[in-house]
Amino acid sequence: MLGRIIFLIIFGFIYSMEQKASMHKSILIVLIFAVGGIVILELLKKIMKGLMLEEVKKDLEKSFDRAFMMLLPFVIFALVSKFYLKWEMVLAFFSTGIMTAGGILIYELQGKTKMKRILPIVITIYLFGFVTMLMNINKILEKAGGSLWEKTY
Repeated sequence: MLGRIIFLIIFGFIYSMEQKASMHKSILIVLIFAVGGIVILELLKKIMKGLMLEEVKKDLEKSFDRAFMMLLPFVIFALVSKFYLKWEMVLAFFSTGIMTAGGILIYELQGKTKMKRILPIVITIYLFGFVTMLMNINKILEKAGGSLWEKTY
């Protein structure tokens, strides 16, 4: 659990640097990544515990921890790309890391339960990916002089 929080905080910190955010906005971004990510993952875990068989529930926490340790290489990639290569790619690494962790979690649970019980993981992981994609699209549009969230009237 602590590893997941640390990884989310690092991703939030790098993203706030890419946004060239003020101190207050940076703290808010880091909190959104950390608290939002943990709340979503804990909610997913609660839903999964309700769907899983009793013997699988015991392994669910370990499966989550093993799966989300796969965020480590993507945190390293994000740090290297930001500080060494000077790229602004944290959301791509975040999205890919979350999708990879979700895939590993699904793989671990695949033989232990029916596929329909894994559906909440699939939906949640793809929603994470979709939201980060929207964040990237908005960033690209802002550089071009527009915004995805811009009011037009």
